[in-house]
Amino acid sequence: MKLLTLLATLSILLTFSCVSQQQYAELEQTLDYYKGEALATDSIRAANNQLQSENNQTQADYQSLTRDLERLTATNISLNRNYQDVVSRYNNLVGDNQKVLATTSYETQVLEQELSLRQEELDRKERSLTQMEVQLRNRNSELQQLEARGAYGNTPTGYNTNAVDPRYQQLTNEKATIDQQRNVLINYLQRVLVGFPEEEVAITTSNEGVVLTLNQNLLFPQGETGAVHWKGRQALQQIAVVLRDNPELPVHITGHTNPSSNPDYDWEMSMLRSLAVAKDLATFGVDAARMEPAGRGSNKPLVPATNARAQIVNGRTVIEIPVGYMRLVDGLGN
Repeated sequence: MKLLTLLATLSILLTFSCVSQQQYAELEQTLDYYKGEALATDSIRAANNQLQSENNQTQADYQSLTRDLERLTATNISLNRNYQDVVSRYNNLVGDNQKVLATTSYETQVLEQELSLRQEELDRKERSLTQMEVQLRNRNSELQQLEARGAYGNTPTGYNTNAVDPRYQQLTNEKATIDQQRNVLINYLQRVLVGFPEEEVAITTSNEGVVLTLNQNLLFPQGETGAVHWKGRQALQQIAVVLRDNPELPVHITGHTNPSSNPDYDWEMSMLRSLAVAKDLATFGVDAARMEPAGRGSNKPLVPATNARAQIVNGRTVIEIPVGYMRLVDGLGN
């Protein structure tokens, strides 16, 4: 401010005072000097204001960063606690996992022993079934002879020639009832499985009952064992409708595989597949107590292992619904 006042005074003196030429020049130099000083002062003042503004902004940024640092420090402390908690839980899980593995190993051994016993039982049943089939063929032959003779003249010794043999009549009626049950069941299955071609689901009969053969492409197209393919589940859902409507009939489920170099693996795979099918049928409402899953491994291939379709055809799962003539054998034997 004083500098401005001095400049103004010098300007007035130069304008209105009577001074020599030399003094005028000196005064003019002094005026120019102070003008330069005034400009420098203004520049310094502006720079100072700018620095002050920047300093204020820096202070604000510093305070903001300090608050962020405090928050990050608190977060870091919390994360450290969480990390310690996770490490502790992980260690607990490792310990639990080791216990589970030990338990699972024991349960696996128990399951393998149980499956081995079931396999032996299945082998015994199969041998018994073979014997019964022989007996059945013999009894069927006898029954056909009775039907041909009409239980009248030319009967073997011991038959009443004047009346229909009651045993013949009883067996004929029972056979007609079984035939009717089979036909009703087959027709029902054909209706619900109309969307599935025969190469995927084949419906046939045996001395034991009605047989459904589902090929590997339908149930396990990738060769898997743990879960049935979605299309196969659709077929099982339709089959379950028929089984639920006939709750008195048992259900035998047998898995098969294409022969490989490891028979034990084949048997285990066939067993797991039959269990997977039984599980899905139970999910669709079939009482698990009615079902008897079993594995036959690669013991009964339908085609040689070298056949192009061996994997699909041999790797089948068979669902057998006993509506058979086997009970007639006892009747014929009495």
